[in-house]
Amino acid sequence: MKRNFIKAISFVSLFAIFACSEDAIVEHTLDNGVINKVSITGADFKNEDGTRSSVSIGESGASFTWSENDTVGIFPNKGSQAEFAMSEGVGTQTATFSGGGWALKSSATYSAYYPYNFYNRDMTKIPVSYVGQTQNGNNNTDHIGAYDFMAASVATPSNGAVAFDMQHLGCLVQLKIDLLEEAGIGNVSIKYGSSYNAMFTTAGHVDLTSATPQVNPSGDKSSSLDIKLNNLRVKADETAVIYFMMAPVNMEGKTIDIAVTEDNGFTRTFQVAGKNFVAGKAYSYSMALSKDNVAEVTVKTAGTFFDEVYNHYGNSSQITDLKIIGPLNGTDIKLLRTEFANLVSLDMSEVDIVAGGGSYYTNENNTVQNTSANTFPAYFMTQSNLTKLESIILPNSVTTIPHGSFVDVFNGGDKPISTYKLTKVVLGENLAEIGEIVFGCSMKSIHIPASVTSIGGAAFGYCPYLETITVDEQNTAFKSHDGVLYWKETTKWVSGKGNVPAYTVCCCPSTKTSIDFPDDILIYGVLYRSFSDCVHLTEIELPEGVEYIGAAAFARCTALEKVTIPSTMTVNQSYGASTMFYDNPAMKELHLNTATPPQWYINTGTASKSYLPTTCKLYVPYTDGWSSSSANRSNWSRYFSINYKYN
Repeated sequence: MKRNFIKAISFVSLFAIFACSEDAIVEHTLDNGVINKVSITGADFKNEDGTRSSVSIGESGASFTWSENDTVGIFPNKGSQAEFAMSEGVGTQTATFSGGGWALKSSATYSAYYPYNFYNRDMTKIPVSYVGQTQNGNNNTDHIGAYDFMAASVATPSNGAVAFDMQHLGCLVQLKIDLLEEAGIGNVSIKYGSSYNAMFTTAGHVDLTSATPQVNPSGDKSSSLDIKLNNLRVKADETAVIYFMMAPVNMEGKTIDIAVTEDNGFTRTFQVAGKNFVAGKAYSYSMALSKDNVAEVTVKTAGTFFDEVYNHYGNSSQITDLKIIGPLNGTDIKLLRTEFANLVSLDMSEVDIVAGGGSYYTNENNTVQNTSANTFPAYFMTQSNLTKLESIILPNSVTTIPHGSFVDVFNGGDKPISTYKLTKVVLGENLAEIGEIVFGCSMKSIHIPASVTSIGGAAFGYCPYLETITVDEQNTAFKSHDGVLYWKETTKWVSGKGNVPAYTVCCCPSTKTSIDFPDDILIYGVLYRSFSDCVHLTEIELPEGVEYIGAAAFARCTALEKVTIPSTMTVNQSYGASTMFYDNPAMKELHLNTATPPQWYINTGTASKSYLPTTCKLYVPYTDGWSSSSANRSNWSRYFSINYKYN
């Protein structure tokens, strides 16, 4: 049950429109004084000057149409509500609603509300809630109907007809956001003050017996409202347009924070002036990250970056948003790493990394790091002063990002530890190669450009909040499915299909709780550390077709209880498979479906984290290879009690 809002041209900045009443006329058939059909006309939203809008959302207002399966609830002055479903008029502003077996008595009085709720029993407490609003895609209003609560006060039949005056009880708000760069937005929060400033009604109720139905102002309240966004990604020259409904509230003279969180976790907060938000009106805010807010430094000669900063801006510690244009060498990179302690966002899209200058970093082993042409600096973030950096756009000129560029420190040479806030990384459009263990930061998403042809093991494996990896549709080497990254490694012969592309699992985001392997591609293998540190996974069943598994593929999956390895796994593989597990204390079942015992084997024990726990059970098919005595079987039975799976 939803209302379709049709959109075309956009609102102008900072204006309000209101929704006029919805005139409702009962188209009646009298049978012993009974009325059983209701026609409700939904009028256009109007601009505040009263001009009627005949076009969707535009400068003059907004309009809507009724959707299929829309239903209204109608209460008599005595008794339970009746459900009236649409019988005709889909896609128009006037639709006929039929009560089916229900009938309206011409001698009674009635009130109506939308959207219908079967569980409503008390016409003095019709529940409303503004929690859970989710917009799919950009500039989409499909979700609004479920939160456009409407009601009509009591109406009395006259001459065999009843007129309902349906009022919008909430406010429609539009946000237009320009971020000056390509971005995917995952959430928007509208906030005021601290948690003690609870002004936004999140849930309440409506009394249909009231002369003027309205959302009860004493309902549940919060200092913020959240709108979740799915598949909302805009390019640098596009505007993100977001809609939500809210209960009326007078915030005139107050400042509202609008926190825009990109799908990688980076949050930018805008401040706007509050309004007296009135029921039945719509409001629009336009926000943009202006270039005037960003310190822009143009470097003509490598090695002079800091001179340009000092000449134009003075103290570098005061700069929070920085864009750099021109060549940078080792001397420049060193100063960037050490002298910008308050930097929050860094745009290097027009930077050229060149060789030369001094070294920018020396590790504890006295290994010196220098810049190389078209290569992003290795260990760029390691032990730097960029502890407040949340967003970075990498140079378009860079073709390679080497090992450890966005890792702070290593723990025993194995697991990176992030101590900084970096949540947004935008890769350059000419990037070709991403090394091993490059990222150890707090981002929630990463987008792989079309140009990338090589990604090293665990490149994103140490990002504990990573939720999804997306790939440009023009990329021929990689693809993503359900947020997991796959590499087109080779082609394989498949009976009935011939040679088909064969992919390997490249990286699974750490926050995944389950794996939905694609069924439209052949999965050939699992790369080094592909599932490492996926601490929420409890079960992995690799699909048939997988022939090899890389070393440490399931390392530190501390909640993993069950792994199934398909019959296609290569049994004579000597590298990788035997070391696929490391620190898997919860493992209970290992299902190895190969018809023949592999030459490689996995240990159990307690002396090392590389062992599976001794309580882990091995399940194998009942085949001649497993049931007969062989050296390979003995290697497995030495560590596991063999459990046969019949049929």
